[in-house]
Amino acid sequence: MRFVATPAIYERVPSITGCFLGFSMSVVRDPSSSRGGMLRFLNDSQGCAFWYLYMTPSGDHCILASDQWLDGGDDEQSALDPRQYFWCAQSLEPFLYRFWLEDEIWTRVKRNQPLSPEQQQYLADAIAARHRLPAPSQRIDGSHPTRC
Repeated sequence: MRFVATPAIYERVPSITGCFLGFSMSVVRDPSSSRGGMLRFLNDSQGCAFWYLYMTPSGDHCILASDQWLDGGDDEQSALDPRQYFWCAQSLEPFLYRFWLEDEIWTRVKRNQPLSPEQQQYLADAIAARHRLPAPSQRIDGSHPTRC
């Protein structure tokens, strides 16, 4: 929560696509279980994508992404479809690092500036991983977000 409460920290995370920090009015409870909940924390400027912090009572968490905007209203609880939320990071810290790093890479490429060795390695790893992934239609398994 220090990240959220400290503008000097979260303002250091740039977004070339105009994403902005914005929170759900309340936690959206997982309808399949009374144990977990989701809090929207990052929003695409055009409303195309939203990122959620999925939390369990034990303190585990992960980051989910969706094109579904949830604000925590009671009517949203039953409408939560786990097939529309996709795991994208094990925790907030790696997610923010990747978000920042990808933004920095894009900025350097756009300005025709050289990439750092770390940025070059990240791109090499991402390209290698992409070639190992199954087709997108095979990746959507309907698994529930509680698999943090």
